[in-house]
Amino acid sequence: MDRAGPPAGVASEVKALKARDIDTSDEEQGKGPQALRRGLAIVEFLEGAATPAVSVTEIAQRTGLQRPTVHRLLDALEQFGWVARRDDGRRFLARERGADASFLDAGLDARAPRSLILQSIPAMRRLAQRFGDTVYLVWRDGGDSVSIHREFGSYPIQVVGSYPGNRYPLGVGSAGMAILAAMPAPAAESLVMRNADRIRAFDGLAPEVLLRLRACAVESGYAVMQNYVAKQALGVGCAMKRRQGVPVLVMSVSSVAERMSKARQREIATAIDAELVLLAQME
Repeated sequence: MDRAGPPAGVASEVKALKARDIDTSDEEQGKGPQALRRGLAIVEFLEGAATPAVSVTEIAQRTGLQRPTVHRLLDALEQFGWVARRDDGRRFLARERGADASFLDAGLDARAPRSLILQSIPAMRRLAQRFGDTVYLVWRDGGDSVSIHREFGSYPIQVVGSYPGNRYPLGVGSAGMAILAAMPAPAAESLVMRNADRIRAFDGLAPEVLLRLRACAVESGYAVMQNYVAKQALGVGCAMKRRQGVPVLVMSVSSVAERMSKARQREIATAIDAELVLLAQME
């Protein structure tokens, strides 16, 4: 994703931010361009942050700005749609400019990289055409995996257990497991334990079992999971990472279990990885 400057089509908003000077402290009065640079620096930091949302304290530490200044900048950036608050009101994330309302209506948070999503769709179609099965695109939102888009293949039986906007605890399903496997072990283990009660709701799936399955996914380089929504189905998932090593998007292919031999699982994983490498070059 190109972050060299303000996104196209928002010149009027940039001017409005500049006119307000964003930060109204004495230090900032008459220094609109400086305030604008600081505001955009915050947006750039949030876009590349290693966690889904960031506190004011961390933003101040990473940008070198004072916390009161960060608060004022965030208030202005939020007003003009550049950042969004998480539900707790204390953490912030960068909002994708011009995000398609359908993604938001589907329950996906505003940080989802719309341009990357749109670039993913042709890859999903190639996978669906090659293997004949359902292909899913999934995004991480905190401790959840969120289904964004799906493409159907030509095989008469398609796995349709998940719809755009469906949310599951990370690790439940091949896509969520691919995200867990791509995370550092301590972070993944902590997240699974926090989600323990939700995880047990899926056929009594134990968090300890989920962590053992994660270890298998780390070793093999891809995730293979039973589908806990559509019975007798199996999914293979692989995660795409940003340069910082943070999992961004996941593609998975789901089919009836009888079509998912170990050799075919490896073939699917190799094909997904190849598509993700191409996507990473476009980001």
